[in-house]
This record gives sequence, C-alpha cells and structure tokens, in this order.
Amino acid sequence: MSAPDYFPLKKNWRYTYNFTSSDFAGTATVHIDILDVKSDGAKTSADARMTFILRDTHITKFEIINDGEWLYCTNGIVTGGRKEFPLPPEAGKKWTESPDSCRIQSMEEICETPAGKFDSCMKISTLIAEGDGGSAERWYAPGIGLAREEYNAEDKQCSLILAASMPLPKDSIL
Repeated sequence: MSAPDYFPLKKNWRYTYNFTSSDFAGTATVHIDILDVKSDGAKTSADARMTFILRDTHITKFEIINDGEWLYCTNGIVTGGRKEFPLPPEAGKKWTESPDSCRIQSMEEICETPAGKFDSCMKISTLIAEGDGGSAERWYAPGIGLAREEYNAEDKQCSLILAASMPLPKDSIL
C-alpha cells in the first residue's frame, strides 16, 4: 500500500474555497486551478491560477512544487509562498520558516467541510513568530489536498474552508 498524497497535483483540477478574513467584510470565493503539471526526475511542479472573487475579481498565477523533500507554493490564499510540509509527511516532524515554527501534529484527524468529510487528515500547527504573533492550523485530506486552514495572528484572522474539488470547467482552461 502506498502512502497517501496530501497535496495531489492534478492537471485541469479546481479547488474552490470559502474564505473569510478580518481584512474584508463578507465571504470570498477563491478558486485554485491546476493548469499544467510537469515532472523532471524527482521534481514535479504545477502551474496554478488563483481567482479571488469578492466584490471584484483578482487573478494571480503561481507555482506549486514537489521536489521530493518538500511540497511548497510560491503564493497562497492566506499567506504568500510557504513550505506546506516535508516529504514524506510524518506526525511529529518540525520545521522553521523564520520567524514561524511548524509541526505535523497528527496524521489521523477528521475534517468536515462543505466538500465532504475526510478521514486520516494531516494536521499542521504553526506558531506565528514563535507564538508571539499567534497561531495557525491547517488540515490536508489524502487524495484531496488543503481542506481547511484557521489563521489567528495579531493583525489578521482568517478561515479557509474547501467547498468543492472537481475537474476544471472546460470554459476555464486557458
């Protein structure tokens, strides 16, 4: 039995999130579209597009990279680029992205979202500025990817919840 993939890079796939933040009023819809996936030896990268919809629409392109040691993004919804998690992910693994420190808390969490109920989720806890700036938690569902994120910093509070995961609509492929 192979290890579960907690951040699959599937070409022409869309993740839709409900996003609330203390930075704005209301709930934004955010689409993360995986436009293309390329493999070069141990490295796999995906070209992605983030579409943020609230009162108007903003589109940003970025990259998601699995280099065999880390899964990381060059941009993101809640924070900018970050190391998502080390590979292979294991409960108890720790890392620092100065000034934040992260730890895989569990590989056995249950996470419920409008997209479904997911078992055997990986939960990552982050101490923002070593805990002086707040904390964050995120859950990754096997075969799905990021299912939920709760971010509570001194200057910003956010909630990101997966609403749907599906093939990219044909009219969205560029």
